[in-house]
Amino acid sequence: MSILGDGITILMRHGYTDYKQGNVPVAIGEANDLNEKGIEAVTASAKEIREILKDSLKVTIYTSPMGRAIHTAQIIQEILSEEGRDVHLVSAIELQEVHNWNWPLFKEAVLASGLEMATKEHTDKWFALNPFREKTPELLARLPGHLRDFVQKVENVDEARKRLLDFVESKADESGDKIYVSHEGLLCGLLKDLSGEKLYTCTRSHFYEIKPADHVYGLQIGRNNLGYHPASRL
Repeated sequence: MSILGDGITILMRHGYTDYKQGNVPVAIGEANDLNEKGIEAVTASAKEIREILKDSLKVTIYTSPMGRAIHTAQIIQEILSEEGRDVHLVSAIELQEVHNWNWPLFKEAVLASGLEMATKEHTDKWFALNPFREKTPELLARLPGHLRDFVQKVENVDEARKRLLDFVESKADESGDKIYVSHEGLLCGLLKDLSGEKLYTCTRSHFYEIKPADHVYGLQIGRNNLGYHPASRL
């Protein structure tokens, strides 16, 4: 059995946001972080997910506790529940953003380290270009003090990726279909691990391309989301 289990699994990045609620976990009832564009896009994707899961009796949505992820999960739950489907929403700290992550400081650290920012043309190098993948003395020596402190403090990307992988694998034996709502860096890392099973390839952080491999098929759902059908469900 795949580490994703026998059900249908959908991996979803949170919708577009202005990051008003930041990277601090919020309660499910307090999440309201998607902007208008994000709400529209997630709603459209959720309707496509509803069609894919039309034969599902039980769906569990596991979400990062960040406001933008919970807000995304709530929209999906509402739309999937319209037809009386049993849909559970679970906030899971294991799916949260990379610890101590800060985009402005990340970009500054990349440029100061002499590395390149990932672009559409070389997203597969995202982790190689990420100065947090390996905190080598040589890399740290090139950074000014405030950036060196930041890089040392932030969670290693490999550790964050393994955190997500271990959580997904721990749910493999649970019945029903599953949706995981998390963050782009973590999802790209997870996909690189899953590609060892020839499940997916991943391109461009905001826009994922899913390619079928052998008897396992990927789905592109809208522009933000990834799906997995086990062969037994085709």
